[in-house]
Amino acid sequence: MLLRANGLMTRSTRLFVYRKWPLPFALFWIVFSLFLVTGTIVKTTRVVRADQQKRVFVSALIQTGPEKEALKTVYLAEILGLSWDIPELLDTYDVKGAEEKLRASPLIASAHVSKQVGGSLLIDYAVRKPLFWLADYENLAVDQDGFLFPVSPFFSPKELPELYYGASPFKGWKSRLQGKKFDLACQILNGLQKTAPGFVRRIDVSEAFAQLLGNCQVVLVLEEKGRLHYLRLSSKNFKEELLHYQLLRHSLAGEPMPELVDLRIPNLLFYK
Repeated sequence: MLLRANGLMTRSTRLFVYRKWPLPFALFWIVFSLFLVTGTIVKTTRVVRADQQKRVFVSALIQTGPEKEALKTVYLAEILGLSWDIPELLDTYDVKGAEEKLRASPLIASAHVSKQVGGSLLIDYAVRKPLFWLADYENLAVDQDGFLFPVSPFFSPKELPELYYGASPFKGWKSRLQGKKFDLACQILNGLQKTAPGFVRRIDVSEAFAQLLGNCQVVLVLEEKGRLHYLRLSSKNFKEELLHYQLLRHSLAGEPMPELVDLRIPNLLFYK
């Protein structure tokens, strides 16, 4: 095809441009195009579905440990940041990071997370066991390692001895009670459970290591048959003093204990 100098098309060119395809041929190309596009969409959809079937999301939490469902599953999911709105892929889920998040909770002493077939996470954990109520604050318990944790609304309130520690202002869940005063309180509680049949209401170690000898004392509040009585012990000889207290109980032969018993001075016993 040739173009004239003035830019006008030749007759043969005009015939080519304005020539119409036959109707059967045009219909063929339309149907062929539809099949081609539809086949591509179907194939792409199948590939996407197959890929989705291979991708397994975290869909359930299974908890186990020394206690059956010690904590609510909702609480565990909240710690781990899991939700139905934004599911996590099981294959890429960071179980080590999940364990660190669980251990950061003041309620959990130990935790291990593992992946299970079908999209579940198995959480094997142990909660802290309260040893004392901390009388310095409200709703705080202390375990045998000195870690503080809230009780309500996670656990049912328990009848526990109070520990008056003379503690400094609360410094957060990472802080813990440790040192001479806490060790002394634990040893005295253990000794009382062996020698005194009554219930230990309170152990006050706030002045256990006072600088003035006259102020140095451990005050115990015991309850027996509905009556309270008080013991004053020293921080150095408390084991021997608890044995003297046991002898006093035997000597009274079932009579009510005196309201106050002071055992701090060696070989002497004061009571009223």
